[in-house]
Amino acid sequence: IFIRLVEIFKGRKYENLVDEPSELPSFLRRNNLALLREKTNSDTAFTLFLKLVVRAADDMRKGDHETGRPAALPPLLRKILSLVQPIGLLPFTKAQPPTIRQLSMLYNRFSVVAVAVFLDPASIQYRLSTARRYVNFKDADEETRRACIRGAMQLAILFRHMDLPLTDILEWLNDMTDVFIDE
Repeated sequence: IFIRLVEIFKGRKYENLVDEPSELPSFLRRNNLALLREKTNSDTAFTLFLKLVVRAADDMRKGDHETGRPAALPPLLRKILSLVQPIGLLPFTKAQPPTIRQLSMLYNRFSVVAVAVFLDPASIQYRLSTARRYVNFKDADEETRRACIRGAMQLAILFRHMDLPLTDILEWLNDMTDVFIDE
């Protein structure tokens, strides 16, 4: 099922459905990871998919909690996370800015990064380096830049709540600031 759903979202380039808002999911906007385990009225199809991934991860790790062993990342979950996270660059530039709907492609990518780091904190550097490559910030239009800054900010808040290092995310925010200073 996961593979089929990933194919559907990849085919749409991770864009929300027509009637869905282009926004970060509520679990990121409200800085509340518990919302990953609850259905809310504002959930998009992609957010529901991410919640399915979290639920599957909970089920896979259930045995770890019962035995008292540390929760290692099961190989199947590692595979699911690698399938779910998009790698490719988005073509959002000043010359070709995205529509408001198309911005959901970027918001959904940041959401995947957040969920992947939440489920596998050891992958923080890989996930963040992938997120940084989603758009070329220097060539991006204002709305895309705003989305990148918001995405980085929400990821920084998540990392802080999880007691993860902020060095790489602060470097990314610094690089974005340098673009504005240069301009």
